[in-house]
Amino acid sequence: MKTRTALAVTALLAVLVSSCNSSDKIPGYVTPSGKDASGKVVSTQRKWLSHRGVDLKCTVAGENSLEAVAYARKVGFESIETDVRTTSDGVLVCMHDPTLNRTCLNLDGTKIENPVPVSEVTLEELKTRYRLKADREEMRTQVPTLEEYLTCCKENGLLVFIEPKLKDETGRHYLDIIEMADRILGRDGYIVTSNNYANGVIRNTLKIKDVKVMTILYQTTYEAIQALGNSVMAISTVRFSKEEFAANMEKAVADGFETESNTDNFPRLDMINKAPVNYISTDLLVPDYKGQGKLVLDLNSRSKWETLNKQGKIGFGALYLEMTYSGEAEVTLGGQTFSVDGSNGLDAGNGNRKICFQLLLYNEKPVADIRPKSSEFNLKSSRLRFVIF
Repeated sequence: MKTRTALAVTALLAVLVSSCNSSDKIPGYVTPSGKDASGKVVSTQRKWLSHRGVDLKCTVAGENSLEAVAYARKVGFESIETDVRTTSDGVLVCMHDPTLNRTCLNLDGTKIENPVPVSEVTLEELKTRYRLKADREEMRTQVPTLEEYLTCCKENGLLVFIEPKLKDETGRHYLDIIEMADRILGRDGYIVTSNNYANGVIRNTLKIKDVKVMTILYQTTYEAIQALGNSVMAISTVRFSKEEFAANMEKAVADGFETESNTDNFPRLDMINKAPVNYISTDLLVPDYKGQGKLVLDLNSRSKWETLNKQGKIGFGALYLEMTYSGEAEVTLGGQTFSVDGSNGLDAGNGNRKICFQLLLYNEKPVADIRPKSSEFNLKSSRLRFVIF
């Protein structure tokens, strides 16, 4: 007999089948973690989390830039993740790497040749000598301070996941971040995420229990995350098999956790679409379609796809695909190609499966194609949207 949790998850998969990429409803899940104080089950909606903002590998905008924050809101993200380091004069700034070299250029647009550690430059040097890397010169902007970044996120209505990159056994670095986030966002406006070290110091050294944290399952034990309390559990679609992922997700939901998973491709999004994930983190995909951007094409038949493929190169946009099928095929959407068969997607009845996939486009032609792998493939229905931002 199925557990109550498994039955709840199974029932809600039907919601996803009927509403994937719907313009008027985001796929949502009823889970045990959604019960109110009286025990009534409450529906929870999944949120998309922009990993370091929408920069598309330092092209459309700089990584962790204020422009990447604005783009995240524009394309439909509800939350965003950033990384925090400290300059030589003690200012909190948003930077993932320990050096500037991968994500920055010299002020004149040339490559930074020698390693430049963030911790060895002052804020003034950072602001006057370097710019974040991006294709267009006008998007090559200053590295933001954490204060500037959080203020921008508040203005754009984004929940912020803050990752401290430094290890500090005293907790002073983490307390500085928390105090600033409290002042700008309020305690419910952010989540601290780390490789589990910072979360332990926040709970055990600083004795702060009411700051929500996100902890990565494959880097620690399930019991250790439970002990932290008030935590989002990050469950990897890469580090765990499909079976392990599903089992970990079901257990986490049963124990009342919110969950997070990361994806940049169809196979991993397909795993997530079958599970009650609260936060979907991505660098390359676009959130569920809710009317954002300018809808250029809305094609409800495969025979009309040639209209899309005749489009020229675009600056910045997205493709959203949903299809119901049986059999096996190879699908191309934008720059990604993947295979689908009876193991993918969700049961749409009568031997059919339904899948959804969506991704951002930058400086490229929007293309889409389906190539059957056998004569048994049958495309029952499809909907392909092309949006520009």
